[in-house]
Amino acid sequence: MIIAPDEKVTLFEEEFFIKQDSLKHGTLHGYHNGECITASHDDKFHVLEEIVIYYENTYMKLEHFVENINEGSKMWVNEDPDNRFVALLSEDVKYWQEKGINTVPQLRHYLDKFEVMV
Repeated sequence: MIIAPDEKVTLFEEEFFIKQDSLKHGTLHGYHNGECITASHDDKFHVLEEIVIYYENTYMKLEHFVENINEGSKMWVNEDPDNRFVALLSEDVKYWQEKGINTVPQLRHYLDKFEVMV
């Protein structure tokens, strides 16, 4: 069995590793500080996606997360401005705090619930 070496991923000075499961060939996991932080996946894309979510939830400030969402939304609209529209999120942290939202996971949960209602 050939086991690929660990692959290092760095996000804003935090190091993460993608490792192949030694027992189940072809299965990958994401690690941070020696702890497995992702589910098992057959492809690197899903591991990286979970690493980014872990980073956002653990290290990112709420205001920066909102700015990133809004910038991504603006880029999406700019690809086809005649046919796309998006409502941007408030970048006022006090607005979110009044709703009891102080962290990225709380906002993510709020937006997931909102998305179901739409």
